[in-house]
Order: sequence, then structure tokens, then C-alpha cells
Amino acid sequence: MATKKAVYDFFTWTSFPSSIKLLNDEEKWWANWPTAIEKYPVIPVRPGAELRLQVKAKQENVLNTPEPSHIHVDIYDGTKWVDRHDLFLILPVGSFPWSAFGFTSAVPAGATAMRYVLMGGSSKVPGEPGVTWFDDFQVFQDGVLIHQNKFSSWTPYMVAGLGMGAVGLVFIGKRAKWF
Repeated sequence: MATKKAVYDFFTWTSFPSSIKLLNDEEKWWANWPTAIEKYPVIPVRPGAELRLQVKAKQENVLNTPEPSHIHVDIYDGTKWVDRHDLFLILPVGSFPWSAFGFTSAVPAGATAMRYVLMGGSSKVPGEPGVTWFDDFQVFQDGVLIHQNKFSSWTPYMVAGLGMGAVGLVFIGKRAKWF
């Protein structure tokens, strides 16, 4: 059975408490479309402005599929969303430790907004998925940070905190003396 999924990883990250991990063993890249785990916002941009995208990523066992792991960028031109391959942040194939990636380009003429989707490359080996982690994604416009995504989920920590709080209340309740 093919593996194709995105999950928060609470053990491998560059910024606490988590990163996002894409697993894929299918024949081609896989898109973590925004409904898969996290909705990525529409980011307003100005035509002609300097746009810088940067991310920290780690990867294991990703082969040269039709497209390697990357951050897919669409630009809104006022009437429709358009793929901008020249704005994709493409990662190298293979395996590598946490590394910083980025590039700078001009916002295309007529663009009013951008959005992005994470794409996970594949191992092409059933049962042994290629794995790509993303963390600390940032978008700068003319040197000013306009968007940041640390791919964070606090849910397990909140649940653990509530559980420890409940244990503490039970312990205190059993030892409490009424005067």
C-alpha cells in the first residue's frame, strides 16, 4: 500500500514545538494541499517588489522523481491563480540534514497575492517512503517579513498539560485536609 501523508513531527524540528513531515513512496511528488493538514494563507504582495522565500528543510531517501520536493508558489494576477515555476523553492534530491534554502526574485507585474503548497518528493520504493521535513518558512517583501509559518501544533502539549493538571488535582484532593 502506498504511503502518502503529511503529519506534524514533534521529535524533529528546528523551532519548537514541531515541524511538518511529508512521506511519499509513490511514483511522483505529492502535494500537501492546504486541506491535508494546515491551511496556508493568501499573502498580499506588490508588483515589482523584491520577494524572498526561505525555509529550513531536512530530507531522507528522496529520488529524482518528475519533480523533487519543493514549495510550490501560485501568484494571483487579479483574475486567476497562476503557477509560477520560476518562484518555486526547489530542494535537492537525496538525503541531507537540516539546511537553510531560499531565493530572491521580483514579484511579477500584475501580481496582487501569492500562496504556497508543500510538495514532497518520492523514494519510488513501496513501503520505504521518501521523507521531507519543512520548518521555519518565511516570506520577505522588500526586506520586511510579511509571512512566517513554523508548522507548529501545540495540541499534544496541551493534552499532556491537561492530563498532568488532572493528575495533580486528584493527588492534591486525596491529600487535602479539611479544617
